[in-house]
Amino acid sequence: MTHTQYQTVSRPSSILLKIKGSKFYAEVQPFAQATDLKELIEGYSKKYPSAGHHCFAYRLDPNTEEERASDDGEPSGTAGQPILGQLYANNLHYTLCVVSRIFGGTKLGTGGLRSAYKEAAAEAIAASKIITPEIQFHCVLTLPVEKTFEVHQFANKYGGKIISEAYKLQDAKMEIQLPVKVKESLDEWLKYPDNQTLKIVESTLTQF
Repeated sequence: MTHTQYQTVSRPSSILLKIKGSKFYAEVQPFAQATDLKELIEGYSKKYPSAGHHCFAYRLDPNTEEERASDDGEPSGTAGQPILGQLYANNLHYTLCVVSRIFGGTKLGTGGLRSAYKEAAAEAIAASKIITPEIQFHCVLTLPVEKTFEVHQFANKYGGKIISEAYKLQDAKMEIQLPVKVKESLDEWLKYPDNQTLKIVESTLTQF
């Protein structure tokens, strides 16, 4: 089954968890695309320069289930996986959770670390609001200028929006965004004899 919706957090939220002198700064945030992740994760080294570990987990598109978890130097399985487990527990996608740890002088052991990272991630998620956006189909169309009005009508009818329009003599290029659940309706509409001059030249799925 293809997912047409997913869950994420509405905004970044952060908490501070203190355990035996160690400080766990946990933050959960939505992100737009995979290419944003590197910059987001690297930002925590600057935000918490005293932290020895910046452990994280994220999940992407619910239709691909792409994900990653990192212990960032903590004992294997004690940080990234517990954080990822909380993303699973709340069924979150396109969501990043980072927990930065400042060592307080007392070793917690592997069990203590797993518990601390799990609790920090859970509290950060609980501090936010979970929302359910629709997955969007984003495409670029080339078409005759006289057909642009019909594209506007189609987008309005199916809850889409026009991102941009460009014109060159009698030709046009339009970026449109539609809920992915109506993609089949777009495909059928483009098959109409009168619409054979409309061509999709680029397309992708987005989460906003």
